[in-house]
Amino acid sequence: RYQLMYKAISLIKRKFTGPMAQRIRYKRLQRARRCLQGLAKGFMIRSFAIKTFQSMLTLQRAAKAFLKRRRYANLLLASTQKVQNRFRGYLVRVKFAPFIKVLAIRRQQRIANKVVRQLQALWRGKLVTKRFMEVFCATIRLQAWARMRSERSKFLRLVKLAIWLQCGARRIVAHNRAHSIVVNRMVESELGLLADLFKREVASIRAVPNSQRSIGSGYLRNTVNKFERFLISFDVNFDLSFAYPNGWLSTVLDFSKRLREDEKKIIAKIVTGSHHTVILDDAHNIYTFGLGDLGQLGHNNRASFPTPHKIEKLGQYLASAGAAATLTNSTIATSPTPGNSGGVHRGLSQNIAVKDIACGKDHSMLLSASGVVYSWGDNRRGQLGHGKYESCSMPRLVGGAMNKDTGLRSLKHVKMICCGDYHSAVLVEPGCVYTWGRGMALGRASKDPYHLVYPGGQQLSPMRRGSLASVASTNSFGGTFRNRSTSVQLSVPPVVFDEDGPQENDSSQPDIVSFFQRRRVQYICSGQGHIMARAGADLYAWGDNSFGQLGDGTTEHSALPVKVLMRPLGETEALSSELVSGGRHNVLLCNGEVWSWGWNKYGAVGNGSIDNVLKPTR
Repeated sequence: RYQLMYKAISLIKRKFTGPMAQRIRYKRLQRARRCLQGLAKGFMIRSFAIKTFQSMLTLQRAAKAFLKRRRYANLLLASTQKVQNRFRGYLVRVKFAPFIKVLAIRRQQRIANKVVRQLQALWRGKLVTKRFMEVFCATIRLQAWARMRSERSKFLRLVKLAIWLQCGARRIVAHNRAHSIVVNRMVESELGLLADLFKREVASIRAVPNSQRSIGSGYLRNTVNKFERFLISFDVNFDLSFAYPNGWLSTVLDFSKRLREDEKKIIAKIVTGSHHTVILDDAHNIYTFGLGDLGQLGHNNRASFPTPHKIEKLGQYLASAGAAATLTNSTIATSPTPGNSGGVHRGLSQNIAVKDIACGKDHSMLLSASGVVYSWGDNRRGQLGHGKYESCSMPRLVGGAMNKDTGLRSLKHVKMICCGDYHSAVLVEPGCVYTWGRGMALGRASKDPYHLVYPGGQQLSPMRRGSLASVASTNSFGGTFRNRSTSVQLSVPPVVFDEDGPQENDSSQPDIVSFFQRRRVQYICSGQGHIMARAGADLYAWGDNSFGQLGDGTTEHSALPVKVLMRPLGETEALSSELVSGGRHNVLLCNGEVWSWGWNKYGAVGNGSIDNVLKPTR
């Protein structure tokens, strides 16, 4: 059995291991062949590289030998040329020896001449320097003498000028002293007259039995007749004789008396600007007087009037034609006006009802009973709302009629008007506010942050800027100043700003204050550079805030309306409250309580101090 198994295994080995061994030997032979081929190729490549290297070495040796031979030839040629040149030079010198001697002599002469010229130049420079120093010293002495004479003459002129200025100053001091004496006497006389007048009025009031007398809504009345208001106090902070040569108060008293006795009319309202006054009587006539250099009197000229003069026509500006018209209740008659090529003046007859009047610094506005607004006067900041920045000496419609030049329409349904120094504002039904003029008081976002700067913190000259103040009421003078249902108000915004032309954010076109588009405004009033508005139970303000007159607790100016820091007013309080603005302070009468805030240097807030108040104080 073992033998059989051994034979079977041997047979299997011979059958299977023979081809495999042959295949393995074949693979080994293939690898040996490839190795031999690689060695042969490497030997051939090395042989070729060795031959190439040897040929390169041969070429390099040949090139170096060529360059060496060439260099040697060049050196040999150069040395030969030098030797030849030397030899030729020697031959020339031997042949032309006399001529060479002459050339050497001339060369030495040229060198000697050059040295002599240098020595002469040095000597001449020394002489010139000496002469220059003499002239220079003489010039300095002459200049010092001339400068001394000039300074002495200047000093003498300055002495004369100082003497002249001292004489002028002494004259001015003496004139001011005499003027102050005259003004004091005038004030004492006016105060005496006012005191006597006040006593007579109080006596006439006391003569009415208590059972027939009651006080309500800001005026005195009995069972039959309404008593007229009377101005018992009016004050100014400097002399206004250049605008009111006869005195403001005496002029108003004389005019009221003449109006009442001659025309049977009474004064309904008085408003004042910086140097002009506008008066409205109960027959809707408008009178103006004072300084008219900017056309603020509305008489179609720039003349000044010491006494009230009636405005004969109220102008309405249209840009489509060039004629003047007289407008009555039913007809319009046109007639050409010489020199008027820019528009149409439509005069309104004086039987058109005037609802309200207002004054800025040097401009004025009126509101008709039909809700249309007119303006006239200074327009340097666009405060007239005519669509341009030209002053107007005759009342014209705010915005003007629709025309292709300005694209403006007249404002309609206006309920209330107010003016500041260089801005104007109106309240339009059903509670929208429109503003125009100085950019900071428009209630709209500015192009750039508008920074208010007061001129050096100093007061402006009293010969052109000022304020009127202190008004009260009693019995028997010319009617109410505001109307029959409100208290007396004399609006006189003081002046601080004095710009001469429009600024970047100014606007001469009335535009709505978008802040109030979702709020209904019931009342507006204006100070010198800020505007107040009452919308429902809240008070809002915007504009100048140098003294805290916006009532927001800060002194930062705001071009957009901000809320006054005060408790919301009740419905009854809001309807019965009254808000007025001075130049830089405000006063609110609410439910029998008086709230005030703003500028308080002279105690205008009435809280017993002279510190500015930044929010409403009772």
